[in-house]
Amino acid sequence: GYTAYQRYERDQLALSHQGRYSFGTWQTTLTHTTSNNLGRSLPLTLDERADLQTLWNDVCRRTGAAANCAAGRGNALTALNASEQARLQAFLPRPLRTMELEGYVLDTMLDMTFGAHKLTVGGQYNDTDMVDGVFGMDGAGYRDNVKQQHRMWSVFAEDNWSLTDTLTATVGVRYDDHNIFGSHVSPRGYLVWNASDAWTIKGGVSTGYKTPRPDQLFPGVTGFGGQGVLPLVGSPNLQPETSTNYEVAAYYEGSDWGFNVTGFLNK
Repeated sequence: GYTAYQRYERDQLALSHQGRYSFGTWQTTLTHTTSNNLGRSLPLTLDERADLQTLWNDVCRRTGAAANCAAGRGNALTALNASEQARLQAFLPRPLRTMELEGYVLDTMLDMTFGAHKLTVGGQYNDTDMVDGVFGMDGAGYRDNVKQQHRMWSVFAEDNWSLTDTLTATVGVRYDDHNIFGSHVSPRGYLVWNASDAWTIKGGVSTGYKTPRPDQLFPGVTGFGGQGVLPLVGSPNLQPETSTNYEVAAYYEGSDWGFNVTGFLNK
């Protein structure tokens, strides 16, 4: 739910360094990010929903209507007596919902040139904690400070190799290590042929890897849709998305006009 006052806070601090050396250019950035979504409230627990339904059933029976009559709408609210009004007000105000995120991300990348090779190597470390009040939700209430953690580091390398004056090969590989899913290797390869001043032919194969968000992996309620009445549930059994992507393309750039044709196949 939402309170009368809404505010979203996000603070980001970044420390960057770029060094130009005889062997290449080295860039490193350390980023610290915090965010806080204020003004959100916790929905009814399962037990509270059952108590609320009991209240409406009591009102329906007392007024001579069928059970589950237009609960909370129209004349049902005006039919509440003092005792029933007190039972309804006991659900309010709703407790505030904590929605916080804090994370550190370290990125580093080194570009080097050796003869016909342009080599890029680098890595990333991601350490993020997510706290949401609904993470600790169960039938009877809530548990505070339940965190979902995301720890992942990766290293990568890519080489642009000028095989001839008209043919360039790009090969690369990325290694990821996740605190839940373990390790994964993602290779890629690409060729670019400048067939003439006007024609360029490209083609290659790449692989993709994407892990679920921390909230998607939580074994329980992760949020609510449908104006706060539809619980959204995560699953620790989710697996990363993987893909293999094929591409071939032809480009024409004439003096007066140009066009390109590209074919994709993603698996």
